[in-house]
Amino acid sequence: MILAYRFRRKDKSVEAALRRIAREQLVKTLGLLDEGELGPEAVHEVRARCKKLRALLRLVRPSLRHFGREDEAFRDAARLLAPARDYEVLQATLARLLASAGNRLGERLGPALTGPELAPPAAPPDRTAIDGCRELLNDALRRSRAWELTDEGWPALGPGLARTLGQAQAELDAAQREPGGEAFHALRKQAKYHFHHVSLLARLDPAAFRKRGKHARLLCELLGEEHDLAVLSAHLAGSDPDRPWTDPTEAVQVLIRRKRTYLAHDALAAAQRLFAGKPEELREEWGKLWTKWH
Repeated sequence: MILAYRFRRKDKSVEAALRRIAREQLVKTLGLLDEGELGPEAVHEVRARCKKLRALLRLVRPSLRHFGREDEAFRDAARLLAPARDYEVLQATLARLLASAGNRLGERLGPALTGPELAPPAAPPDRTAIDGCRELLNDALRRSRAWELTDEGWPALGPGLARTLGQAQAELDAAQREPGGEAFHALRKQAKYHFHHVSLLARLDPAAFRKRGKHARLLCELLGEEHDLAVLSAHLAGSDPDRPWTDPTEAVQVLIRRKRTYLAHDALAAAQRLFAGKPEELREEWGKLWTKWH
């Protein structure tokens, strides 16, 4: 089955499309949870689909009854599997950083920092976490069959689109005042939501939306790498407070600071381009595309 994470012209209504898209994502996610032990890739996919579901809800948020309950369910389901990602993310982030530093430095620092010394390998999610995640998503699947919207057509979608864009611009303003850390993490969340909104509405103007989607994806990647480096830096700083200043982690921290500076510059520039203009103007523009498409 090909999962169409987008609105289709043949959908009877926005409400019907909402239920269909949610059902497709939930059925696929529950199938992953039923396959037994979850490996890193499966954990990543389950969490990614929960984020897609949360983005879907935000697009119809002003019209969706019980938005808070449904959003919390997907948030909590993803959190149950979060610890299993920590080790893989730390290892992958360090490997990319050392590779970008050049062979000599990577060869010198790598053996001192990779392996269990960096972080204890995370075990796959235990049955309690998997069963808890499955229960939350099964309940959401059952409720999704009766989801109701108070509006129809573009009025059911436009306000949610504009609201997410407004939140993204607010997070961008905060990140410009104080780059890095939590501000970038919050901006990345809104960028991800917008990227998924572009995907959901891609058929309104495939060429233009494909271009905007690539821009949004790039921003998410830049902010994601910056966040991973921030987590790695904090982990290295706190893993052994008694290490001498000559410890190889000091050299890695220098690399991290340098890389984060470049990423912050590029991410802010990309965000300024993506989120330029008033949310209401984009809402009106896409509303016209919606009407023409139908």
